Amino acid sequence: MKWLDNVQNYLNNLDAKSFRNYAIAFFAAFLLIFAYLIYNFYSNIHSLKNKINVLNRKRRDVKELLQQYELVQKQKKQVEEILNKEKDFKIKQFFDATLTKLGIIQNKKSADDSLGESLEGYTERKLDATIENINTKQLAELLEELERTDRIYLKEVDIEKDKTSPAITVHIVIATLEPKIEPIITE
Repeated sequence: MKWLDNVQNYLNNLDAKSFRNYAIAFFAAFLLIFAYLIYNFYSNIHSLKNKINVLNRKRRDVKELLQQYELVQKQKKQVEEILNKEKDFKIKQFFDATLTKLGIIQNKKSADDSLGESLEGYTERKLDATIENINTKQLAELLEELERTDRIYLKEVDIEKDKTSPAITVHIVIATLEPKIEPIITE
């Protein structure tokens, strides 16, 4: 501890003015270092809080994606069950049967089915139909009946008012999914 004795001797030999200047410089340096440490501490806390907020936002996004994925998987399973229940479903025959049930089969002007988009493992089959001279009650009954069936879904409904009578003309597009049929290659 010889160096401590040397410092003590040096301070004892100083005059009052020099001692005061050294003491002020020492306390100023001490305050600057203390202020820097406090600034650094709170700066790090702010930075860490921002990182935590970013992580929480990403965590919520991942949670939402997982929930959406689970919902999609559940819907995919429901679609599989519906498709397996009615393997020989024909959209045109279904539509004609629905129109007959509602008593408006004679108002059907056209009904053409076609293949639509190819989705993952499925092909969409669309039916594009035009029904003339029906009233809004008949349209509502038709839409309700179509909505009851899980096998099909509405893609488009276009309603035109007939200028000469109170009847309406409806252009409707409905669709269903069918399992994609892979071609069989024989050698």
